[in-house]
Amino acid sequence: TFKRFMKRNGDKKWKQNKVLYLSSVIPDRRLNSARVSRFIAVSLDQKEILCFNNTLHSRMPNIKVFSGTSHPDLAQRIVDRLGIDLGKVVTKKFSNLETCVEIGESVRGEDVYIVQSGSGEINDNLMELLIMINACKIASASRVTAVIPCFPYARQDKKDKSRAPISAKLVANMLSVAGADHIITMDLHASQIQGFFDIPVDNLYAEPAVLKWIKENIPEWKNSIIVSPDAGGAKR
Repeated sequence: TFKRFMKRNGDKKWKQNKVLYLSSVIPDRRLNSARVSRFIAVSLDQKEILCFNNTLHSRMPNIKVFSGTSHPDLAQRIVDRLGIDLGKVVTKKFSNLETCVEIGESVRGEDVYIVQSGSGEINDNLMELLIMINACKIASASRVTAVIPCFPYARQDKKDKSRAPISAKLVANMLSVAGADHIITMDLHASQIQGFFDIPVDNLYAEPAVLKWIKENIPEWKNSIIVSPDAGGAKR
């Protein structure tokens, strides 16, 4: 790229004098998170400094997204929106039903996001998520974020009877010990579950998206009634 620049610019002093040039890769939000290479040309006599940018590609820098088996379609839609490829991972079970996870590409120094919901086979999905987090962490990932749309065991968030466990707190401890640096979830059963963690937790709300869908897809939405299964759900 620097040679092409020198060819386009016919100034003799740039051709005759020796030139020191540096390059660095930087993210630029104005270019939709494109990676931009900035070249800085400095004449050795220190009389002139010239900077110019060259767009390399539109990949989001240092981000990799992996999917568990709970909801691969959601993970695929996420990476399609981001314009990146889904990370390679193989999950399988041994004959004794132990879960095995193999990360199929390097995550060294990367910002890793693991998409795994707590719906369906909750125990298997949770264990798979913990193993994936730990596998990425010990593979020198810079940061591991667990994206958990449906937080497992969220309903067991308090001791409502004698000798009852607080399983949501236990799950929070397991995620932290596995190596998660950040949790992204949606519509927690109780907002205080965020306090079970010593790491950042983002509790997103589906209400704006649900209301938008209702208005766009239900003709008589103004005459509709939203029914809650219990009093706690009515608050949300």
